[in-house]
Amino acid sequence: MRLWSIHPKYLDAVGLVALWRESLLAQKVLKDQTEGYKNHPQLKRFRMHTHPQRAIANYLMTVWEESKSRGYHFDKRKIGKKDATKKIPVTRGQLRYEFGRLCDKLKRRDPQRYQQLQSVKEIDCHRSFKIIEGETEDWEKIKVSVSQRCTSTAGVGSVQVSQVRVGTWDSLIALNNWRISQKNVKGPIGGGW
Repeated sequence: MRLWSIHPKYLDAVGLVALWRESLLAQKVLKDQTEGYKNHPQLKRFRMHTHPQRAIANYLMTVWEESKSRGYHFDKRKIGKKDATKKIPVTRGQLRYEFGRLCDKLKRRDPQRYQQLQSVKEIDCHRSFKIIEGETEDWEKIKVSVSQRCTSTAGVGSVQVSQVRVGTWDSLIALNNWRISQKNVKGPIGGGW
């Protein structure tokens, strides 16, 4: 289950349909209408809300609105009772992590969309959230892959890393190649890393 903190406008068709289905499942879990996923970490922030069911309904509404803007026909009647509720805080670190994770997925699944997202300067959050400063949320299960936010600094040999994750074969090969190219470089990461 992935209840994205980033705005659904960044998702491709596959991602948006998956988000709709997973959000509907989350709504059922929060209403105690299913046995599974009751302790899923993605639900922690909704459970902490004063009105968890309304919070997930508002979340679903934004997903539905994005689907409508794309000409999809998601069933709005499946969304529970919604109203104005306070927004759920999400850290900038969480948004960066999720955006990087989405880019990792899109690089293979939808290269054209991946290229479009490379020009994003400021990551917008889902309308159910408000951005606060901080690192990746404590409930997040970090996937191991090298972040899309890793960039080499000109001629110095060091790498600026906003978040290092390890995971896909491509990422491991890229990391290994980087390590080989940096073998004789002194710096914050070079050499013994």
